[in-house]
Amino acid sequence: MGQYYNAIVENKDNKRGFEQYNIFRSIGEDYGGQKLMEHSWLRNGFVNSVAKLLYHSPRRVMWMGDYTEDSDFSRIIKNHIGVAVPSVAYGENIDKLEDAHDFSLDGKYLVNHDKQQYIDMDKYIEMNDADGWVIHPLPLLTCTSNQRGGGDYYGSDVDSVGTWEWDTISIEDDKQNLDGFKEVDFRFSEE
Repeated sequence: MGQYYNAIVENKDNKRGFEQYNIFRSIGEDYGGQKLMEHSWLRNGFVNSVAKLLYHSPRRVMWMGDYTEDSDFSRIIKNHIGVAVPSVAYGENIDKLEDAHDFSLDGKYLVNHDKQQYIDMDKYIEMNDADGWVIHPLPLLTCTSNQRGGGDYYGSDVDSVGTWEWDTISIEDDKQNLDGFKEVDFRFSEE
């Protein structure tokens, strides 16, 4: 059996604070399945829709598997905001987001504002291209509860999976505002 994943994204429109978030689920054939490695690919509509939310808009992000215990989720949130959240509150289906199948990461940077790190996506794509297939780093880096079910990620650089969970992430066009940030490389491959 495998676990299904939802993207949990900070709700910037809510004035109540970081404890407010939306859950987005992958639904429909166009978005791939809900298992991590069924949708964690560049140009996947589900992942791109979430990525488009982060474009010039830093938000906390977590790809949470359904094998995550409420206590794990509460611990993650508490570590970041100092307050425990009892459980996932509410959600939305991804179809409520703008369709972003063609949202491209070419020439862009995936930025972790909490860790002051960034990925040059052009370099990432070049290093991780496997016959035209490239694993999208966003779901893997922000993932929690990986390796608890079939369909999870078990490939190279697996120790990096989850290292950005619930961190503040954005996608930027240039690195002019990234002085003091460190460029990081990840090698994600199932081979």
